[in-house]
Amino acid sequence: MGDSLLDDLADALAQARKGAPTRPVSVTLPGPLADAFRMLADHGVIESVSEATTHALEDALQAVVVGMRLDAIYAEHPDARPSEVDIAAMAKAAGLATP
Repeated sequence: MGDSLLDDLADALAQARKGAPTRPVSVTLPGPLADAFRMLADHGVIESVSEATTHALEDALQAVVVGMRLDAIYAEHPDARPSEVDIAAMAKAAGLATP
């Protein structure tokens, strides 16, 4: 996967976050997950299932883009890759649990 794909994905994410026009798509979700999001929307916790799905997909795309960027950096600078111990220490310092 090249820089062109990464650039296209980053551009799609940026456009989506700027309020690009929407397009209906069909998504199949596990029933309990769909029900849970419908309950959240019905109780006003989230604006809508569509809005929550959009944010979740944006977050997932951002994680992929960041991962791809890091992979490119580590390919050029393999010594820059943190060890699992380093990652665990950073996570602990940030108050996050690691698997």
